[in-house]
Amino acid sequence: MEKTKKKKKKKKIPEQTNPEILKKLRNYKKTEECFCLECGYEGLMGIEKQIVPWYLSYWILIPICFTGIGIIPAIFLGIWRFSSEKNQVICPNCDSTLITQ
Repeated sequence: MEKTKKKKKKKKIPEQTNPEILKKLRNYKKTEECFCLECGYEGLMGIEKQIVPWYLSYWILIPICFTGIGIIPAIFLGIWRFSSEKNQVICPNCDSTLITQ
């Protein structure tokens, strides 16, 4: 029996993608697959910033660790923080700003 190596899946950019869109996507470090509600574009969009609720920001979580509340609730709030992050993305086709869930 031969062993096969699992290859990591990379995001593939379709060959039919407009070169202008690819040029705009190069400006972003991270991208996300989304659907634009404004123009109907479906594909990769650049992530401009991540949005976190104020009550789950680090300036709230760190003091919780050092007060009488403890580390266990802070860990649960940290997990809740990462599950409630939203991304603000920019559509490369129409330059509109969208917020993902």
